[in-house]
Amino acid sequence: MRSVSIRDVAAAAGVAVGTVSRVLNDAPGVAPSTRERVQASISVLGYRPNRHARALSSGKTHVIGAVVPFFTHPSAVERLRGAVSVLEGSPYDLVLYNVGTTVQRLQHLAHRGAIGHWAMTAEGQFDHPLVIRAKLEIAAACHAHAKTPSHSVVTEFKDTRALESAAERACTLLGYTRMWSIHPDQIRPIVEAFAPRAAEVDQAIAIITAAQAAGWAPISHRHGKEVRLHDRASYRYYWQVIERAHRTSFNGGPQLPAELCLGWFGSPA
Repeated sequence: MRSVSIRDVAAAAGVAVGTVSRVLNDAPGVAPSTRERVQASISVLGYRPNRHARALSSGKTHVIGAVVPFFTHPSAVERLRGAVSVLEGSPYDLVLYNVGTTVQRLQHLAHRGAIGHWAMTAEGQFDHPLVIRAKLEIAAACHAHAKTPSHSVVTEFKDTRALESAAERACTLLGYTRMWSIHPDQIRPIVEAFAPRAAEVDQAIAIITAAQAAGWAPISHRHGKEVRLHDRASYRYYWQVIERAHRTSFNGGPQLPAELCLGWFGSPA
């Protein structure tokens, strides 16, 4: 029995093949009633788009490749589990490549020599345009699908300054909200780099406290010499700052006052 084609869907819905294609790609220019009719035909016929054909027509494969050294290594398995959770429910497929040697890994990860080995260091990975572009695309894809973007490890685990610099840039410049570690000594510097600064926390507390007192109506708040308007859009951002401060507080050094922690999170720390 032959599989259902896009032409079968078009014939059943009484529309052109191009109209079915626009519905499948969620493109504009299709009347709501026509879109519903096409979607109903797709459901009744059990039509499944050919991914290879769509890739050729759109120029997008929707395939993400992961170059993994040693599938049985615990850290590799954990990273793959994280990648799968990020892609779950998205239109992307994950393809795995097992690369066992350092030379092979460098060849795959460095575009077969197009990216120099210096771009894989803690410093260089934030300077090379191709590496930066890849990092930004990963972070953007995660945020688009409500997932947590986790930055890769820094292998210079004894260089605390390099780690702190990498973590801070991953957080403030590239939009990452988490970072992997490969040594216990890396955990605290990473958490500190991803924690909001004291001035930012103080500002967030002032704005959220004032907004709460105003019943979440718009308020004006002074920023230095300027007075700015804040509403629910900015409240969401400043509440996220407070949540980050709460999550990244160390024992004995919480960033939030105990009474606010109790009122907002149900515990004094």
